[in-house]
Amino acid sequence: MLVDAASDETGKHGFHGLLTHGRGLVPLAGIALLGIAGIILTQMSFQLGELGATLPANLAADPLMGVALGAVLLRERIPVTTGHLIVYALCLVVVVAGAIRLADPTAGPIDPDPPSPGARLAR
Repeated sequence: MLVDAASDETGKHGFHGLLTHGRGLVPLAGIALLGIAGIILTQMSFQLGELGATLPANLAADPLMGVALGAVLLRERIPVTTGHLIVYALCLVVVVAGAIRLADPTAGPIDPDPPSPGARLAR
């Protein structure tokens, strides 16, 4: 939403309009503040549990939140035909299966690389 507002201001007054008008400075400040807050919250979420559990949850939530914000705030249209719903469901199944696989500590490495000859293990 803030990027859309900044883009509109740039279209109306050019790039300098972002820095000279309040209607340009407010979206820029919002983008900066929310970006910093997003990074901090993401890093805090990684500290709550194992990376294998928190990273898939964060990665799965990003597109869902983007679609929801786009539909609610920007009034974007989300296609909901039968074919689209089937593809959405398949994508959700893949994300959930990947999250379960990554969170399983007994599953072992996903695709281990064979050790190269003469390589030392750093400890």
